[in-house]
Amino acid sequence: MRRRRHVINRMAALAARHDAVERQIQRELKRPAPDDLAITRLKRIKLALKDQLYALRARAVA
Repeated sequence: MRRRRHVINRMAALAARHDAVERQIQRELKRPAPDDLAITRLKRIKLALKDQLYALRARAVA
C-alpha cells in the first residue's frame, strides 16, 4: 500500500511539473521574440517528464 501511494504521489508530481513546463513554453511563445533554444530545451524536458510518467504508469499496471 505504501509503495502504491508513493507511485501515485510521484505521478502527480510529474504531471504537475509537466503542466508547469507547458505553461513556460506558452509564455515563451507569447513573447515578442521567443527564444527558440529555450523552447526546444523546455520541450525536451516536457517529453522526458511524459516518458517518466508513462513508465510509472506501465509499472503500476503490471
